[in-house]
Amino acid sequence: MEIVLPVGASVISTLTMMALNRGVGSNDGKSTIADINNYTITINSATAIDQFEWALDYISKLESFRENANVLTISVGQATKNKSEQQQLDMFDGVIKKPSDKMKLVPGYGSQKIKYEGAEITIERIPTGSNNSSDSSTPSGGDEFLVLKVDKAKKSSLQNLMKKIEEEHKKKIEDNVVVHIPQRACGWKILTTKKRRPLNTVIFNDQGKDGILDARRWYTEKTKKWYESMCIPWRRGYLLHGDPGSGKTSFVYAVASDLRMNIYMLGLSEIKSDSQLMELVLNVPPKNIILLEDIDCAFSGNNNPVKKDEDEIDLSMFGIRNSNGKVTMSGLLNTLDGMASQESCLVFMTTNHIDKIDPALIRPGRIDKKILFKKPADSQSLLLFKRFFPNSSEKEQLTFAEKIKEMNRFISHAELQGIFLNSILESSPENSKDIVVTKESIGLVIIKLNKILNEQKELKRKYEEEKSKHENQDIPMTTS
Repeated sequence: MEIVLPVGASVISTLTMMALNRGVGSNDGKSTIADINNYTITINSATAIDQFEWALDYISKLESFRENANVLTISVGQATKNKSEQQQLDMFDGVIKKPSDKMKLVPGYGSQKIKYEGAEITIERIPTGSNNSSDSSTPSGGDEFLVLKVDKAKKSSLQNLMKKIEEEHKKKIEDNVVVHIPQRACGWKILTTKKRRPLNTVIFNDQGKDGILDARRWYTEKTKKWYESMCIPWRRGYLLHGDPGSGKTSFVYAVASDLRMNIYMLGLSEIKSDSQLMELVLNVPPKNIILLEDIDCAFSGNNNPVKKDEDEIDLSMFGIRNSNGKVTMSGLLNTLDGMASQESCLVFMTTNHIDKIDPALIRPGRIDKKILFKKPADSQSLLLFKRFFPNSSEKEQLTFAEKIKEMNRFISHAELQGIFLNSILESSPENSKDIVVTKESIGLVIIKLNKILNEQKELKRKYEEEKSKHENQDIPMTTS
């Protein structure tokens, strides 16, 4: 029997399986002649990309590998492979950090040996399509196999190595929110990670705070037991709707941080079929978040995209629009209903246009709670100001509050945060070891807000001027 890491399986759970005696050499990566003397574990990057990356990373740090390695490959970690993934990273800009671009040497294609706990372990990294396990040529960009072999008498050494690999990885991510996206077949891979965010650093309106409390009330053992006693599936769905930049994605991140969950993002246009969508959902581990961003763009009809605001992210690059994909509305609805059997998950949908969503998608049973994110109150904006400038004087806080009150257009917390960050970076002394928040930073904030106000006044002046001209000439006024 072959030990191959399946979709969603951990390294440790896989080791409870019996060992497979495996020969390597077929062009499809399947077994040929069994080697009765070896205990073998195979990791397939097509279905276990994260475990594949963990193993390469950990093995590359072993002293015996560094001393004896004869085939190496330069790696920059789990790099973004396409425009779609970059778009997803950009969506989390300011919320989720991007993968490190630090280079490292990891096992290359071919066969080499390491020593671990007194046992000699053979490592073979095989690109798909290779007829020779010792082929060290460059990869074709397809799937890969990482094969680890050890003498059967010392199989515990290989098992311990695999356990250690997972333990080290868990240490790295235990205090992080991990964001996953679909990979080929029906598996998931890590997009990126970020330290869990304390709730006292997130500023929400009353509905946002109520949403956090609602998720907390649902995610308890007593709630689970009560659901079971009532024969109700233990799951909950939320629709987050409101203006762009009003904090919907930050809310999901805050809930994930508070409940120590991870996020699994679904992009419908990159999924090839309804059955693949269903399998992806079923492969989400329990007690995690399933996120569908900008769900109003999922099915716009006749392959025509819904017109979006200029400052919205174009999610057609990676999901939620069905212009090229093969996921149907009925398939999505069946999957959402099927999530009932995939219990203990929170389902979040976000939209800037609730009026454009098919009512069937957000009916009770699929969506349990709707949370409106709107223009932040002046008091919320002041709280954000105080968070960035805790040593600001009462006079400076009052000046800021007056400027915000003068604003006659929507200004989101995302926009305010950008103003704060730019002001701090521009005013921090260049010779300082750390970023320093100075009085000049606050001055720059006021200057930038004054600039926005002046632009508003100029636009209003031009509008009134044009309006007056058209009224005097009795010409209908056009709007742009």
